Amino acid sequence: MSDAISPFRIEASDADLQDLKDRLHATRWPEAELVGDWSQGIPLSYTQEVCRYWADSYDWRSRETSLNRFPQFRTEIDGLGIHFLHIRSPHENALPLIMTHGWPGSRSESRGGGPTRWSTSATPAPPIRDRWAWTTT
Repeated sequence: MSDAISPFRIEASDADLQDLKDRLHATRWPEAELVGDWSQGIPLSYTQEVCRYWADSYDWRSRETSLNRFPQFRTEIDGLGIHFLHIRSPHENALPLIMTHGWPGSRSESRGGGPTRWSTSATPAPPIRDRWAWTTT
């Protein structure tokens, strides 16, 4: 285990974003499924819609700015790379709160509140998909 903690920012290069758009536009699509529902998997038409959105409409730079608005860091624990946010409470005697998520998942699953709205009197809410959410009181 290393004690090293390094600052981290999400910074996709213009070349990487253009490469992604090019690959999305170059997708070779299979024939459509034989049913009109999801019983054979994700419908081709929906997949194509999502692909068009990512290729032509998704504003990565806006999302990148949003994700980078909080101080982020990386470290290693037991050989595993860990990404985390360290956000200090505006309240002097606040109790530290650690929020985690599983894989696949991200901190965006708890966007309802967010660090700027947390208080010192957080109370647990019911579990959401095997994870705990926190609500403010």
